[in-house]
Amino acid sequence: MSFNNLSALVGSRICHYLICPIHAIGNGVELFIMEGHPQSPEISLISESVTNANTHIQFFSVGFEATGQDQLIVQSEVLAILADPRLGGWLNIA
Repeated sequence: MSFNNLSALVGSRICHYLICPIHAIGNGVELFIMEGHPQSPEISLISESVTNANTHIQFFSVGFEATGQDQLIVQSEVLAILADPRLGGWLNIA
């Protein structure tokens, strides 16, 4: 196994371990709202934070996850991820 393969596999595992609890938090917020609880500023903040974390992890997964030779990602999907304003605007897509 090459160093590049190892680093890609580690990147995949890190993204996987980060996204699972974030999705669980997002699901909990959805259930909380579906049960009729009012949309408070705290719940809105949690929901926004989950969305931001999802965006960042999606960005990291495109850059660092392991993929097979036959796996492709559509250019428009990559550009949409890179242009997402939640990434802080520090990327300039020309």
